[in-house]
Order: sequence, then C-alpha cells, then structure tokens
Amino acid sequence: MRRIMGDTVRARPDPNGTSAERACARMALLPQSARVAFVDDKLWVPVVQVQNVHVLPGIPRLFARMTHAYLPELAAELGARAFVRAEVETRVSESVLAPVLERVQSEYASRGVKLGSYPQWPSPHTLVSVVGQSPKDVHECRDKLALLLSDLS
Repeated sequence: MRRIMGDTVRARPDPNGTSAERACARMALLPQSARVAFVDDKLWVPVVQVQNVHVLPGIPRLFARMTHAYLPELAAELGARAFVRAEVETRVSESVLAPVLERVQSEYASRGVKLGSYPQWPSPHTLVSVVGQSPKDVHECRDKLALLLSDLS
C-alpha cells in the first residue's frame, strides 16, 4: 500500500504513548500520512485510514464491533445521508416491465430515486426495488409503480 500511495513509513502511534498505542506500534508500521482512530475505548486496535482506504481488523468479532463504532463517524465525515428502500413484487416479467420502469425512472431521476428489477428464480415473480434518500419520493414512486404494474397483470 505504501508504494502505491507514495508515502514514507514510520511507527505509529508513538511507542512511548499509552498502552493501547504501544500495542499498536508493535503490530504495524504505517504510512506517515495514516490517520489512526481508536474508535472503541475498550479495544487496543485502531481503524487506520490512508487516503480513501480504511483498514479494519480481519477478526470477525473485532471487525463487527469496530464497524459499529466507526460508521457514524465515517458517515458524518462524508456527509452521508441514509437511504430508504421500498419494494414492489409483481408476476410481470422483466421484459414486459422494462418500458414502465424506464418511464418511471426518467420521471424520478432528478429526485435521486433509482429503480432496479430482480427476477425471483425459479418463481415467476420480479422484485422491483425503489431506492433514494427522500422517504416521500421513494414511497410516492413505489405507489405509482404498484398502480402501473397492477394494470399490466
């Protein structure tokens, strides 16, 4: 990673720091520009960020715990907003649905609503997913799709 990002390496955090910092320093050499965040006071392992790469431990229990603690911080840093998802299930095949989905997608695209269709094999159902950041827009789009798809059935 260091070669790809063109960075120098040093022991981080300071091996003369807290016991958590000393434990981390024994485990890894990190790029000079790395951001080290101890996201859980009860854990000795940090999340390390180098540019847009976030490194978490590979131990499932630690990964889950740290992800839970780190995601709100990361979302705030990125200015992320939650997405809303609604679904419509139909017995209409994807090929028949396509023109309806294209028309509705073009109507709602400017509002940030995205549509996806997923055949449910081997059953004859298709699941249409409506995703966006505005609950009002997502539910309005879902209701419109449900009405249009009921006319096709």
